[in-house]
Amino acid sequence: MGPKQPPAKKQKTDEARATILKYIITQNRPYNSTDVYNNLHSSIGKTLVGKILEKLAKDKEITAKAFGKTTIYFPNQNADDIPSAEETREIDVKIASLKEEASVLKAEVTKICFMICLEFTPLTLSSFFFFCILFLCW
Repeated sequence: MGPKQPPAKKQKTDEARATILKYIITQNRPYNSTDVYNNLHSSIGKTLVGKILEKLAKDKEITAKAFGKTTIYFPNQNADDIPSAEETREIDVKIASLKEEASVLKAEVTKICFMICLEFTPLTLSSFFFFCILFLCW
């Protein structure tokens, strides 16, 4: 019998695997192994990151695509994440409503700023015309 590998090493690998999988799923964007290594601040060895990413792709927990010499890894995307046509319409209506509300609030802020400027600026005829033009342009 050969020497047994210590269980701490295996646990470290399992922890690293969980960390990498969680990172890839949380970020939900494509990365190569070097990016994952750098973004995890070198807390996991570069070789181990590559091996874990390959294993995760082989186990179909993430997706891998090869582009020349580089392999890009990203989380699996499923059709359940795509909103239905009705949900899309509801989101569009909400966006339009929020844009309208934002423009109303912007106009109110402009009026308040104008009033504050008038309050604290000595009013001469030239400054009055300046504020009138400024207010009309906004």
